[in-house]
Formats: sequence, structure tokens, C-alpha cells
Amino acid sequence: MAEMAWMTNSPDTLPFLTLRTQAWPSKGGFNSGYYSNPEVDKLLEQARTSSNQAERAKLYKKVQVIVHNDAPWIFVANWKQNAVTTANVKDFKLQPSFFLLLHDVKKP
Repeated sequence: MAEMAWMTNSPDTLPFLTLRTQAWPSKGGFNSGYYSNPEVDKLLEQARTSSNQAERAKLYKKVQVIVHNDAPWIFVANWKQNAVTTANVKDFKLQPSFFLLLHDVKKP
């Protein structure tokens, strides 16, 4: 049994370190469920090395479908971001990376 919570702003890092057969803990990775699917391995390598953003998105979507159908883990939690501001704060947006990017925020 393992527990993991991890955020990254790179679409390559998390799946590459947690879903590949070569990312098993005994091989230095974080694939704690010892998930192995040769098709996922192939798609992750293609997505990671492609410079075409549309192609990368298509490949990662395929990975998501396969992993969802294989169900190598039980997902028991999903964090939601919350933020509270006053009405005079403008242009504040939550980021998928959980970073607080404040350079465009305005307070008249």
C-alpha cells in the first residue's frame, strides 16, 4: 500500500516517474503500484519526445484512457484549490500548478 500526492507544472514529470514500467521503485522511480503496460510506456516516450503540442496532447489523452481503464490505483482524494479575495482585487486566477502568480493582479 502506498500514498502519494504530487503536483508539477510539467506534463511530462509525473506520468514519466509514476506510470512507466522502468519507473518501479526498485529501478529508482515512483511507480509504487508496479503498474506495467507496454502501450503506456510507448505512448509516454512518444509524448515526452514530441515537440508538437497537439500531438503531445493527443498522446497524453490516450495514456489517460488506458490508465483509467486499467485502474492500477484507487483514487481516494482530489484536492480543490480555494482562494478568497475582496471585491476590489482584479485579475487573480488560480493556477493548475498551485503556484500563486500575482504579477497581473490589480487592487485599485
